[in-house]
Amino acid sequence: MKNEDVVSVIIPTYKRPKELERAIISVKNQTYKNIEIIVVDDNANDIEQRKSTEQVVKKYENIVYIQNKENLGGSKTRNIGIENAKGKYIAFLDDDDEFLPNKIEQQIKLYKEYEEKGEKIGLVYCYAKIINDNEKITYQKKNYEGVPIFEHMKECIAATSWWFSTKEVFETIGKFDDISSHQDALLLLKMLKKGYKIYRVPEILLNYYNVSSNNRISGINEKNIKVTEAYRNICRESYDLLEQSQIKQLEHTFSYKLAIYYAIMENREKEIKELKNALKNSSSMLKNIKLMIRIMQGHIQKKFN
Repeated sequence: MKNEDVVSVIIPTYKRPKELERAIISVKNQTYKNIEIIVVDDNANDIEQRKSTEQVVKKYENIVYIQNKENLGGSKTRNIGIENAKGKYIAFLDDDDEFLPNKIEQQIKLYKEYEEKGEKIGLVYCYAKIINDNEKITYQKKNYEGVPIFEHMKECIAATSWWFSTKEVFETIGKFDDISSHQDALLLLKMLKKGYKIYRVPEILLNYYNVSSNNRISGINEKNIKVTEAYRNICRESYDLLEQSQIKQLEHTFSYKLAIYYAIMENREKEIKELKNALKNSSSMLKNIKLMIRIMQGHIQKKFN
């Protein structure tokens, strides 16, 4: 098999040695075999998880193992993986997710089909089985293709474990920005703004473990709110690419979420500001009623938390 067909699977890992082994095994079991596995260990040198992670990696042959000297976060850790990748193609796998056996085979096949047609292709994603921490099983089957900027701004189309792309694409768009969350959404937005097209394999090729599915209040904090606000500002910079009706939908979506966040955080001034913007840009009385109910629930949850 030609060297240009090598797929580098980048697995960033942090404090999940047990889940990491499951992820590695899922890559080893791929039907497509010309794969380079890169594990980037983001544990600090002086913690127990570093030793445990080392032990897991040593059990398997032909793994490129990179140790960060200190905890750098998801963005920088993935970028280190990209920089060290020898393959033309790149797929990411979060350490707590797992590929189904034919994921890479199906995605590289579709990618090459569009490559041969001369398309400016950014990435191929897939359907996924969502395994929530309350053991509820759901499925994500999005069908957006081409350059769906509005749809992506409204809701991230695909997280990193869904992706299949090339090293060249990531280097061209500047890799991941160093932010605490929404790294995948921002990178995909940059890709779409540069005119790259996305496509999908309409098959379930991934098990995605959603450890925050129970919407705990502890998952909402000032840091996450700031990132959401920052991502909205980035989207606003590209509103000139959208229709007015789409802008109103996005403003409602962002303010709907932030109003609830601020209700839970008991920031009344910002809660009211976002509530007004959500109501202003709403196209449905039902949406307004749902928002008011969610805000009331947020106040009650915070009171009894």
